[in-house]
Amino acid sequence: MLKKYLLVFVILLYCTQIFAKPIKQYRADDQIVTSKNYESILINGTDSVWSIIDKKCDTDMTLNKTYGITLLNSGVFFDYYFYKLGEDNICLGISFFDQLHEDTVLYINTNKECGTKCKVFLDKSEDKQIYYLWEPSKEIICDETKEKIMIKTDKQNYSVYLKNRITELELSLDGVSEVKSIKGLEKFPNLVSVKLNGLDCINIIR
Repeated sequence: MLKKYLLVFVILLYCTQIFAKPIKQYRADDQIVTSKNYESILINGTDSVWSIIDKKCDTDMTLNKTYGITLLNSGVFFDYYFYKLGEDNICLGISFFDQLHEDTVLYINTNKECGTKCKVFLDKSEDKQIYYLWEPSKEIICDETKEKIMIKTDKQNYSVYLKNRITELELSLDGVSEVKSIKGLEKFPNLVSVKLNGLDCINIIR
């Protein structure tokens, strides 16, 4: 039993260090605001994460989507839990666990802040298309301004409106074999990373 809790503590410490990495100052003239008001708890694998988030965030919102988003080399899984806040799908919780133990570490976004990592599923309906990932101690978005990007593929063209303070963008394009261009990225001054699910992107226009 002692070994079990010791291992859980080590995992918690390891993942806390991941989240607590210092943020690089890409923009000298901008003030970077980070997530400081959150809660972390240790839960049993049989507990309802959604219920816990609801209670801690004092909300009765309908859950939107949850999925495991990262598998680290250490064998730790990360799950992000999204809620609909206004027009946006915002992450209100992130949990991590391994397959050897029942316990899960859960970080709760108690201030309902918007993270700067954005994942877009172009093959989904508009209300289920855009998700903003939040992580404790990382940068958050306080500005609600949105800008349009236009994605041209070999199948069809897409227009998507995103918060212009995002720092990372990942596009999921199921069934698309080629991305011709992405226009409008110059409107996102903080954007430092664009991923296309491993697809080669031709002629990205900033």
